[in-house]
Amino acid sequence: MDKIYMPILKAKDSEFKALEFTRENVSNRIVPLFDISDPNTNLKGYIKSETPKCDYINKIVKKIAKYRQNLPVLFDGHGWFDNTYTETNEHVYTYMYRKLAEAGSRPIPVVGYDRWELPDYKQAVKSVNNRGACLIRLDSYAFEDASDPDYFLTHINDILFELKVSANNCALYLDFGDLSNSSILDITEIASNILELTSHYEFKFYIIAGCSMPSYINGAVKNPDSASTLLRKEAIAWKAMRGNFPKLNVIFGDYGVRGPNSAPPGTKAKDMNGKLRYTIQNELFVSRGHPQTAPDKWRQMVQVCDRVVKSGYFIGPSFSWGDKYLYDCSIGEAHPGGAGLWIAVDTNHHMAFVVSEITEELAKTLPVAA
Repeated sequence: MDKIYMPILKAKDSEFKALEFTRENVSNRIVPLFDISDPNTNLKGYIKSETPKCDYINKIVKKIAKYRQNLPVLFDGHGWFDNTYTETNEHVYTYMYRKLAEAGSRPIPVVGYDRWELPDYKQAVKSVNNRGACLIRLDSYAFEDASDPDYFLTHINDILFELKVSANNCALYLDFGDLSNSSILDITEIASNILELTSHYEFKFYIIAGCSMPSYINGAVKNPDSASTLLRKEAIAWKAMRGNFPKLNVIFGDYGVRGPNSAPPGTKAKDMNGKLRYTIQNELFVSRGHPQTAPDKWRQMVQVCDRVVKSGYFIGPSFSWGDKYLYDCSIGEAHPGGAGLWIAVDTNHHMAFVVSEITEELAKTLPVAA
């Protein structure tokens, strides 16, 4: 199978920088889902524009197309994509889909189970050229609905029927979101129930995704200038589902290194800590610094990086651009930058590591040649 991983990435400069330096052997094995946030049209560059929503989408499309030229891509935006129209009176969903296709990317429609009954949203999704494929996104609303199987399956049937698509050419995406307060047992029980209810559809892909990283660093590492490991529950749950449902094509997904409930991009917190979230097998090694208001400001990242390098988990500077940058910073040969740079470094390493981790896991179930 070609594509093995779906990272859910915020459509922000940090994530685009991570993609810029992602090696081809990783880029070709992922299908990112870009989380498009509601634009702040009061920012400089938009406030004087007569078409700020169009300008915002055009800016994002240009960056996505730069790194996903002729490659499949997914996008979604809770709230903003529901009933919002551009200044040219085109629904933002259809506008973005059209612009991505024109720019040379291969957009795949994402259908929010929880939003399907909203008439503006439904019509927008139905109006794009789905080419017979889509991704149905299930979240907590769908998980609750699954306690009434007849109602839940009727909803799924309606989506497939109205879009005129076949399940065996579509994906079902189980979005667990923030898993910082969830147990692996909770995740696997919900996922097992959904997969059992829908297995007869024979969806082309089933995607299990979530994020165990808390919204705030003190939820992962209690004390400043220290480190700790954090279990990646989403990885454990995915491996369990592959074992429990060997006949289904269960794909891994996650939110990279910052989860769905992290501080909105652009938020400037005075007490923001320097940090690195270094992905390892089934866990994150989290190296925490201290508030950047201290005299050393972001120069603290030399020590934060050094803690990763000396942790015993560091793979080596040749593994990815992110690994090279943090190593160079640890020896004082790279600029310590700011928060955005380290999100890019973390994310770049994370995607490379996860692709490697998944490849090893898949190899365990490949038939042995005679």
